[in-house]
Amino acid sequence: MANPTAPNGDGPATDAIRKDAETIKQTAREDFSEIKDRARKDFETVKREAKSEFEHMRHEAGSYAEGQKNYAADQLSGIASVFERVGNEMRSGEQPWAGRYAGDIAQRIEGFADRARHSSLNEIVGDVEQFGRQRPGAFLATAALLGFAASRFLSASSSRRRPSQYSGSAYRGDPYYGNGQGYGTTRSSGSNDGEQS
Repeated sequence: MANPTAPNGDGPATDAIRKDAETIKQTAREDFSEIKDRARKDFETVKREAKSEFEHMRHEAGSYAEGQKNYAADQLSGIASVFERVGNEMRSGEQPWAGRYAGDIAQRIEGFADRARHSSLNEIVGDVEQFGRQRPGAFLATAALLGFAASRFLSASSSRRRPSQYSGSAYRGDPYYGNGQGYGTTRSSGSNDGEQS
């Protein structure tokens, strides 16, 4: 049997194995390079799409916040007009000094509402921070007052949206719930003393 390789490892079979190994290494390098390039391109695409989506979401959030800011400014204008009406009534009545105060409050609230309409959210936050640093007591009192007003507003609006659990047709026709009549009604059984039979 003939030995295809020489004793020192050189020969046609060894050369073929080396060529195959080099070909495999070269193919692996090319494949790895191609996979790396594809992964880099995919990563760049995902990064670009994520950035685009983030910008879209940021724009949407900004639009929503801007709408809420304008809504709050409109609500403040409504409160200012209430103070103005109260102030006018008090000025023409027996308490003109209280009317002047109410009018001043109305002007300040309306001024704040106008500033809110025409300022960015960052400017408003900066103004609030500055006010809090300059007048911490007034800031805390205002925050407490606004928190109280917001809780009253939210509880009132939620009770208007949700009907009472005892209203509606669930108890109509039920003799134990007054059969649709007012609470406490009794039927007389012919006696004049109002006893129920």
